[in-house]
Amino acid sequence: MDEQPLRVGVVGLGVRGQHAYHQALAAQPGVRLMRLAPHPASSPVILEGHGQAFFEEEAKRCNATLCRDPEEVITAKDVDIVCVLVEPSLAFDVIRRCAEAGKHIFRDKPMVLTAGEANRVVEAVERAGVRMAVGWGAFRFNPPYGELRAKVAEGAIGEVVAATFLMPWGGGPLAGFTCSKDHHDRYGGGEVHNFAGYALAYLRWLLGAERPIRRVWAQMAAFFYPDYVAAGNEDLASLSFEFDGGPVASVVTGRLPAACGEVCELAVVGTRGTLRLSGYTSASRLVAGAPSRVDYGQSGMGPLAADFVRAIREGRRPAIDHREGRAIHLALLAAYESARAGRAVELPPL
Repeated sequence: MDEQPLRVGVVGLGVRGQHAYHQALAAQPGVRLMRLAPHPASSPVILEGHGQAFFEEEAKRCNATLCRDPEEVITAKDVDIVCVLVEPSLAFDVIRRCAEAGKHIFRDKPMVLTAGEANRVVEAVERAGVRMAVGWGAFRFNPPYGELRAKVAEGAIGEVVAATFLMPWGGGPLAGFTCSKDHHDRYGGGEVHNFAGYALAYLRWLLGAERPIRRVWAQMAAFFYPDYVAAGNEDLASLSFEFDGGPVASVVTGRLPAACGEVCELAVVGTRGTLRLSGYTSASRLVAGAPSRVDYGQSGMGPLAADFVRAIREGRRPAIDHREGRAIHLALLAAYESARAGRAVELPPL
């Protein structure tokens, strides 16, 4: 395996920076952060209060060069990977430019804003021959969830016919965040876009990508936060997915106030038995138990970054690549359409 150094740049510094994807990449052997740039079109709401002082401090902490223009990152000769952290409304143009410049792409979620943009991402990445990963790895790379999937693959419960994933995040919105119509429009939705893809990335892995989602039924509402109500932003949703060949899956997700606590429970029903899993982190067990607070370091971010680096060095597709990102994105858009229309929505074959 070629262990050549890999150099990382960031476009969208300050947006969702608390997720630290660029730091997870830089923690991999032979990977170094080189350049960081905010995006000039990011809104103050999306930046969550971050400004020039934050940008300068982050660049200093990362021992990287702070750039004013994203093009200084995208076209730099000392950058091999661009970590794209911009909001979805800006993402397609940045991803397209990265692909045209021959840069590998590590994209925060959700991938883009529209179905058309998701299709054009696939075209741009494959035309350029670069690698792309999308940040839906929280359960896909969590060891207990991998153990459950292995048991299913071994036939421990027969053929899977149904799965239920309860995963409303606890603790309420991030400190200082107030939702607005501008935020809703730039993000493309609310907490379904924020969280449901984690469950879908795992469920598609569990059932097999050869079984695409064919039909979606969704209900969404804002129960807890007045600013969400005013912006048309859902905070809780129930989603049902019918997979090709018959399996059905349901996901309940959203963002709960601190007083409500939180829950993460997966139940998988097969023709010869069931499996259950409780909790977010590597302390989860294949038995009922008390949910534990999410730790991104253990539950997906680091392993997702490691898989991406290996994929580049090995010349293979990442586990959650541009095509998987598109499949998840189209399913979430169908869920929003279903909630608006009050009916099931069919997904076209990819």
